[in-house]
Amino acid sequence: YYWPRLEKTLWAPSRDAGELFDNIFIRQGYDFILCRDVAEQALADDPVFRARLVAEMESGYRLYAPRPDVLNRALQDYFDRLPAIPKPVLGHIDILNGQTVRDLKKIRVRLSPGEDLTVIGWAADGTRKRPASGIYLQVGDRIIKTRSGLARRDVAAYFRNPALRDCGFQGVVPGGSVNEGVNRIYLLVLTQDQQAYYRTAFNVRIDKP
Repeated sequence: YYWPRLEKTLWAPSRDAGELFDNIFIRQGYDFILCRDVAEQALADDPVFRARLVAEMESGYRLYAPRPDVLNRALQDYFDRLPAIPKPVLGHIDILNGQTVRDLKKIRVRLSPGEDLTVIGWAADGTRKRPASGIYLQVGDRIIKTRSGLARRDVAAYFRNPALRDCGFQGVVPGGSVNEGVNRIYLLVLTQDQQAYYRTAFNVRIDKP
């Protein structure tokens, strides 16, 4: 799949142009792989990146989106290389498929055929008390990148820390990745400098008709 036809956001390790060009996908034998939202942002905001991308394309490189299994292996490798911080995640799961979460032990989510599990909450770099550089959900061996950096003024107000204003996230777990009954889901939170991550688990009871 070529990037202009790509509709879903994929993953890249950071918005830094050097890292984007030197990320693990290239070493796995691809010409060049980049997620659409990062590419669009970089093309708009970074003239150096834009010039380099144009030069690469003109020299014959093609722009690919990886197969989901390749993408998932890359994410697993990425987190395997990072140290996990043995501290609780600074964050909370607030909403599961429209249901406000007050007690995860009591909530049940009913998924219709073809329906996905939408997870909304907030998380931050607990050491720096700043927004995380990335937030992911893991179900079994599958790692899913969430939309992070969403506005959470309520969190900033609660902690009296304006830096936490954009610590919200929303992730979608495919319905086929969860089973009937209790599912264990992990929240992976990258530190702001991307040198480590926090990891915590929560259980969700799923009902499927």
